[in-house]
Amino acid sequence: ATLSLATRDTNNLLSDPIQYNVFIEDTNEAPSISTSSFTVSDSTPGIHTVIGRIAASDPDPSGAFNGLTYSIPGWATGSRFSINPYNGDLYLDGGLNAYTANQHSINVAVTDSGGLTTAKTITINVTPTNHAPQPSSVGSINTGYALQGKYVGIVYPNDPDPNDTFSYQITHVENID
Repeated sequence: ATLSLATRDTNNLLSDPIQYNVFIEDTNEAPSISTSSFTVSDSTPGIHTVIGRIAASDPDPSGAFNGLTYSIPGWATGSRFSINPYNGDLYLDGGLNAYTANQHSINVAVTDSGGLTTAKTITINVTPTNHAPQPSSVGSINTGYALQGKYVGIVYPNDPDPNDTFSYQITHVENID
């Protein structure tokens, strides 16, 4: 850009303008992260499954400072979460159980090509899945003669979901005289 400057004295006389070339350089501004949380079911396979994409932006629209990379500071091999450094996809790399931990927090960092970094804590909310009961164990069974409607044994339910209630159904009967 070119700037012209002239001065005026007390008699209102104006000097000849002097031309200046002005160079405006872009200043790098830090990127920002708008994502705050994701919600995922505890039945989501924990084998490098995408659970969401970190939304980030850089106020530098083009030029030397745009271009973002994503990271999880302090990430270690075997961690439950990982991130694609180029597009911000957040991966689940381990199983989740809503009954033992219904929320996880991870620190995500976004760095622009000028080296400025912004970090934010992202919350992963884990919702429980109603799991089918597993085959039950059976306590002592009276295999001798029993009268109709009388006690013959105990069946113990096995369900990973706490506080579930159970009902039972006889699905197959053999050799009844």
